[in-house]
Amino acid sequence: MRREYEPPQGVKVYASVFKTRHGWCGIVYNEKGGIERFYLPTSKSKLNKYVKGFVRKKITGIEARICVYFNGGKIDFSGVECALDRCPPFHKKVYKKLMKVPYGKTVTYAELAKMVGNPKASRAVGSAMAKNPLPLIIPCHRVIKSNGEIGNFSSDRGPALKCTMINMERR
Repeated sequence: MRREYEPPQGVKVYASVFKTRHGWCGIVYNEKGGIERFYLPTSKSKLNKYVKGFVRKKITGIEARICVYFNGGKIDFSGVECALDRCPPFHKKVYKKLMKVPYGKTVTYAELAKMVGNPKASRAVGSAMAKNPLPLIIPCHRVIKSNGEIGNFSSDRGPALKCTMINMERR
């Protein structure tokens, strides 16, 4: 899990920290309601370090939806306002296509590269996944290697959490 998030200049941001069945999650969102960053389940102490200095405030509904997801419920995050304006154009294109991958399904890095119109860009897709500011909401856990292996995952629990999430969705 990376702290590297710095809020955009001149924009107020808020943080919400809440407990799920799999650990503590966090959301950083801007004054317009766009989610800037989502933190996958971790320990509360670690999460508090990532959101230190942000005003704490709950967002209506999204925390509950995330808790339902981590309890095994089928949740669609397609209507969530994602603040992606600071992401590179290629990453935005990849994230938008990835959000259309249905719950319970997976795609390979190569398939996702083809979906964005650049079949030779599997490594670039992998880079976009590694820098995804909104894991779960932009479901990078649904992207696997061409040989069927899970691949890496940017969370404290790494590929183990990715595997758990994929298996929860396949039930």
